[in-house]
Amino acid sequence: MWNYRVVRKKNTYIDPTSKKKRVDYTYAVHEPYYDENGHVGAITQEPVGPFGDNVEELRHSWVMMAEAFGQPVLDYDNIPEPGYDRKKGFSRICTSRETERSEDRQKGGGSVEACKRRVGKEVGSV
Repeated sequence: MWNYRVVRKKNTYIDPTSKKKRVDYTYAVHEPYYDENGHVGAITQEPVGPFGDNVEELRHSWVMMAEAFGQPVLDYDNIPEPGYDRKKGFSRICTSRETERSEDRQKGGGSVEACKRRVGKEVGSV
């Protein structure tokens, strides 16, 4: 499975005026990486934006990102999700749409191995 998801990240800080602990949240779109059972094990370190090699690909990317708003919001602090199986997750990351990304094609690395190297840098060891 390959898609985009909205991720909520909790930010805790000390208010400089009141000296009290404050909490706020930010939301962003990320690419999640799933295990065979559909549990999220990792997300991209940085939020992602729409991209494409042409206008049609850009539009398709934007539509897929819009679909993220129809899915439950992921909580950054709960990734990996309970039940995530590390042994069944990483090998599947690069067998779907991930190997078709334009960055992989441009680097001449549309292979699963090239994808794993790139994803490993993005999400660390999952």
